[in-house]
Amino acid sequence: MKYYLKSQLFAGVLSLGLAGWAGADEHKKMSTDGEMAKGEAACFISTETITGKEVWDFNGNMIGSIDSVLVEPAGGKSLLVVDANEWLDENPRLIVPLERFHVKPKEGDPETMIYTLNTTEEEIKAAPPYMDVTDPEAYDQSDLRSVYDYWEMKSESAAEATGSAVRDAAAATGRALGNAAEATGQAVENAADAVDESMDEVTDGE
Repeated sequence: MKYYLKSQLFAGVLSLGLAGWAGADEHKKMSTDGEMAKGEAACFISTETITGKEVWDFNGNMIGSIDSVLVEPAGGKSLLVVDANEWLDENPRLIVPLERFHVKPKEGDPETMIYTLNTTEEEIKAAPPYMDVTDPEAYDQSDLRSVYDYWEMKSESAAEATGSAVRDAAAATGRALGNAAEATGQAVENAADAVDESMDEVTDGE
């Protein structure tokens, strides 16, 4: 009897552990591959609705707003000109590739969409300075490449940090489940022993 109870208990704990790991892995994929979660913005957005939208970091701090949208006709790439006036006093404008943003409803106001950027104030201040990419005489391709390289590096760093946090959380969950399983298993064994002793006492009494 007690061995049957133990086997059922450990089977249940194992199922919970696997489910926890699977959920953590799915969260990691969602966090690192750049895909937008359900409920975020659709694939196509009018540029008229983007201009003026608020830009926030992932910690709920406002960075500024979107000044304008730039589209490269030949390559189809899009850049957002961000007025980071909340963090930058001088030369507050900078350009960021559109794919680095996540779009979601503003908390408490689901009709208003905001743009979030996984960055910090220090990274914004260290970003390549604004350049007028609508004027071919004002920049060269190496300058523009530095913008893409900078934000690509920041995206990879954020993905690595998120993946590490997920792995740590999953490991902590696994340890907690293991400890709970051990404690519960011991309790089940003690209960089974107590039942055996009670049955022995009843038998002796007869």
